[in-house]
Amino acid sequence: MCKIEDFIMLLFLLWCSISDLRTKKIPTVLLIIMSLTVIMIRLIFIRQEIAGMAGGALMGAIFWLISKYTNQAIGYGDSWLLGNMGIYLGGISMLEVATTAFFLTGLVSLAGIVIKQWKKNSSVCPVFDRSVFGGDHAVKKNQNGSFTIEASFVVPIILMVFMASVYIIFYFHDKNILSGAAYETAVVGSERKSYKKEELEAYFRRRIKGKLIVFSNVKENIEVEKEEITVTCSAKKRRMKINVSASVKQTEPETYIRNVRKIKK
Repeated sequence: MCKIEDFIMLLFLLWCSISDLRTKKIPTVLLIIMSLTVIMIRLIFIRQEIAGMAGGALMGAIFWLISKYTNQAIGYGDSWLLGNMGIYLGGISMLEVATTAFFLTGLVSLAGIVIKQWKKNSSVCPVFDRSVFGGDHAVKKNQNGSFTIEASFVVPIILMVFMASVYIIFYFHDKNILSGAAYETAVVGSERKSYKKEELEAYFRRRIKGKLIVFSNVKENIEVEKEEITVTCSAKKRRMKINVSASVKQTEPETYIRNVRKIKK
């Protein structure tokens, strides 16, 4: 379901695309307004974690470096625009968008070669859509064209491997956080029977607050029995799932200490 903030972002992207197509430039003022709007939306309305925003901004910085060291093969304005999109979508989602964009670019370029039946040294092929990457990006068909087409397929593979590595690292990071919080909550609850289930759930929430990177919607269940406390939690992000369980036997340290003292006497 499209939200109002998504509609605002689409308007900004449409405005930038029209400006880029007409003048081959994106106004700096427009990019500044877009940046401020995106940050305000993420912090005030959606309340995205700072880590996700930083990851998206990092994607924009990477494209900016590519612009700098490739003589603006991707324009600075486009890199800024991609950075704004990264802040809005988050680092992981922006990486997925970039991977899909490069792959579709390869398909479109390859289709253009087949459909137009290119002739040797006759014309050029626009590899990147100007409304997305800006500028006149064209290559000779018989020289650099094939390399660019191949690169547009190789780059998504590299990005997918990188993205998979990042997902794996973040997955186990969040799993360790949840495992530690579940076990700690179970230990705290086992040491004092006066704790209620609601208090333990609140404690668990405090232990994981602001520490998870990928998973945000965590469901916990605490079972307080006579001899054991069991804390189970689950989280889901698209197709990724985490299920964690920790059990600790009920202890009575006060009773144990009294019994030891009686024995010593």
